[in-house]
Amino acid sequence: MVKGGNIYSRPDHDLSLATPPNPSSEGGLFASARDKRTFLYIFSLALDLLALVLGYACALQTRDAQWLSAGGHSILFIALPLFLMFEIARETQDAETLQNRLLGTKRALGALGATAFVIVGISFLFKVDEISRIGFAITFGTAAIFLIVSKIILDRVVKLVMGDVVVAKTDPPLISVPVRWVAGFRDARVVNWLQDVFPEAAGALGLGLGPKHLKLDAMGLYYLLY
Repeated sequence: MVKGGNIYSRPDHDLSLATPPNPSSEGGLFASARDKRTFLYIFSLALDLLALVLGYACALQTRDAQWLSAGGHSILFIALPLFLMFEIARETQDAETLQNRLLGTKRALGALGATAFVIVGISFLFKVDEISRIGFAITFGTAAIFLIVSKIILDRVVKLVMGDVVVAKTDPPLISVPVRWVAGFRDARVVNWLQDVFPEAAGALGLGLGPKHLKLDAMGLYYLLY
């Protein structure tokens, strides 16, 4: 951004989830982008756990609860802590999965599969014969379907909460002009990523800038000019 004739570099800024400051939102439910992401992480985890609960509820429609238990304990109470552990271990809820629905779905299904594998291993290890194979398959198979649906719901909520952000680079030149027009149809925010900003170009514009104002980032030079 340009302030008082100086260029300030923001190399640590996450453009993918950028949320420009909105004075009207200060003091609201989501005061910052971090608050929004925290809410989305919790919401995503709740949807994943709910998918497993709904899968178990569907299995109860075909099998009695006694055939969906091990050692007198419902497989749901065994599966939920395991599923939560694998979700955390696989980083199912993070900024990357919020942006990429396919990646989030793969990680969630991987955690669900690992949970089912551990329960099967425990049942063989302790020779538990009470668990119905059909009920077990319905529980985790239906939970997988609900997981896929939950990621579609999460993707919609992410767009509502975070909003769409379009990053317009200066290659080709003036690309931000049509981008801003198109983004208006989706109420998306536009971030101009200006590349190849040279001191002499800024000087020609009368900004009075020199090489001392440029900062080098490990990923290269880039500047956000507003």
